[in-house]
Amino acid sequence: MQRDSQIQTEAINGVALVRINTDRPRNELTLDAVKDLGRLFDAWHKDPPRAAVLTGRDDCFSAGLAIEDVVNASRKEFGDFVSLEYRCIRQLEEMPFVTVVALSGLCLGNAAELALACDFRVATSDIRLGLPEVAMGFMAPAQRLVKFMSIQQARRILLQSHLLHAHKALELDLIDEIVRPEELVSTALQRATTATELPPDAVRLTKENLRREALRGRNHDQEETAAAIETFSSPECTNRMALYLKRQGERDPSV
Repeated sequence: MQRDSQIQTEAINGVALVRINTDRPRNELTLDAVKDLGRLFDAWHKDPPRAAVLTGRDDCFSAGLAIEDVVNASRKEFGDFVSLEYRCIRQLEEMPFVTVVALSGLCLGNAAELALACDFRVATSDIRLGLPEVAMGFMAPAQRLVKFMSIQQARRILLQSHLLHAHKALELDLIDEIVRPEELVSTALQRATTATELPPDAVRLTKENLRREALRGRNHDQEETAAAIETFSSPECTNRMALYLKRQGERDPSV
């Protein structure tokens, strides 16, 4: 097993198992964690595994962005972070091999975007999946969510900051399977291991065809990045981030 600061990787029968384990109470994605993921994904493009599984801690995949890492950032610093974040998510989505994510507990914001960028999602019954950025004053990303549902369904989820329970997420095809907690990682590994038996070129080209159909020839990373920076710079977003951190500190004085 290879251990980075907040990302742990292990090779199991041709499958890369990646555990995201930050030092934050709800496994929030820090700037360092996103940088580590970027370096890992760069390495995969040069030397790809046959398949990959991403997971978080046993109790929580990730509550998304570590607000305390960006609350005092300048507009440029936040823009650099969002660009890195979008690059990571796009890299994961464009991997030429099958990717599976194992989800438990919270899966919110940019962590949900990472999950939606994977080919398959296995989850426990306690997950809460959502993109609640609007409630924080941020632009909520839409381009991946709308691939799974109608615009009106996405509108309800994003504009009302809904968090989806496991069975609703399964109904909407946002996850593929609900399993018991003790079977989560093993089930994801089984899916990934089965994928390693497929011809790599056939997998790569099929994924490229699927992306072309989903994207209709373009993605919206630039537009969403610009919108994220614009909302981050607003007084409303600043106030809501500060309120969020205050509430988190009251719940856990160690934050």
